[in-house]
Amino acid sequence: MSSLSLNDLSILLLEPSDTQRKIIMSHLQKEGVSSIQTATSIDEAKAIILRHKPDLIASALHFADGEAFDLLQYINSTPALNDIQFMLVSSECRREQLEIYRQSGVVAILPKPFNAEHLVTALHSTIDLLSHDELDLSHFDVHNIRVLVVDDSRMARNIIKRTIANLGMQLITEAEDGAQAIKLMQDTMFDLVQHALC
Repeated sequence: MSSLSLNDLSILLLEPSDTQRKIIMSHLQKEGVSSIQTATSIDEAKAIILRHKPDLIASALHFADGEAFDLLQYINSTPALNDIQFMLVSSECRREQLEIYRQSGVVAILPKPFNAEHLVTALHSTIDLLSHDELDLSHFDVHNIRVLVVDDSRMARNIIKRTIANLGMQLITEAEDGAQAIKLMQDTMFDLVQHALC
């Protein structure tokens, strides 16, 4: 099975500003993304998602009809949409304002303005999450795979643990940060380490 490429990604760009939308679209196209839909409001985005489910939503923070988190909650509460990845693109830099997005498991939080390296990292993280052949478990007894989940958010760790458990993995250890993860790895050999993306 061949892995996904950036050209395979289907992206919904949710941005109320015409100027920002053009800038972000230009960046995406330069990186080889060709399937880009756009929306300027939460309601418009919901209507598009129901017609054609994208792989990734790249969203600004504030809209006339709500916040990006409203759309993220809608996606997370709709089983058919749960595999849509979400990336926040915002000039907001206050940690307390962004923490709710981190805890919801977004693939990336990009600053405005962002550089090409940030965007490429976020896009490749999305591909990693979408690629079904990234984790080939056919040669393993999944029940015996030892997994270390590293994230400073308990909610994010719980989401990751649920996802991993759904694959049949049962030997799951948690770490709140890199220092704790290193201590655990000094004592135990792990087959898989899942860490925070941002």
